[in-house]
Formats: sequence, structure tokens, C-alpha cells
Amino acid sequence: MQTIIALLITIIAGVGGNILIKAGMKDLPQAGIDITFIIKILSTPAVLAGIFLLTTSFPFYSMVIQRLGLGVGLPLIMSFNIIGGTIASFLLFKESLSVVNVIGIFLIVGGIWLLSQK
Repeated sequence: MQTIIALLITIIAGVGGNILIKAGMKDLPQAGIDITFIIKILSTPAVLAGIFLLTTSFPFYSMVIQRLGLGVGLPLIMSFNIIGGTIASFLLFKESLSVVNVIGIFLIVGGIWLLSQK
């Protein structure tokens, strides 16, 4: 049960952190990587909140890969982050979601199911 809770916290924090970073970055102008732009990024409240979520999820991530193994834990976390990020990008940021994207999500779900089989 603790592993499932750690997995859920890791996934929710990962998706939430990426959503916050995307939200914070959408108002910044696209620029080359220089110290001024990095300072702008790191002074954006939504980006900082996203970094906080991603950072605080680290102990839970560590627990998941310790208990499930890297070969199962990492694909589970990454898969759900991809699915959550894709759905969030469509719903919150009006990014496109093509048939190919939807097929990809179903393939990821199938892969997660295969990973869960012993």
C-alpha cells in the first residue's frame, strides 16, 4: 500500500510540476539560453512551484524504484507522466491531440499492463 501511495504522489507531483512549469513559461518570450533568461525563468512563481513539486517528489520516486525496481518503477512513472502531460496539455493549454497521440496513449497503457504481468 505504501508503494502505491508513493507511486501516486510521484505521478501527481510529476504531472503537476510539469503543468506549472509550462504555465509559467508560456508568458516568457522565447529566447536563447543566457543568464538573463535563466534568471527570468527562476523568478517566475509558477516555474518555482513546478520545481518545488518535482523536487519534493524525489523521496517518493526513490521509494518506488527501490521497491519495484528500476525496470518497472521508472516505466510506470514515466508512462503515467506522459499520459497525464498529454491530457493536461490538451485540456489546459489547448495543444493538439491527434489520432496518433491517442493511439500512442493506448500503446503506453498496453505496455504498462505488460509490465505488471509476472
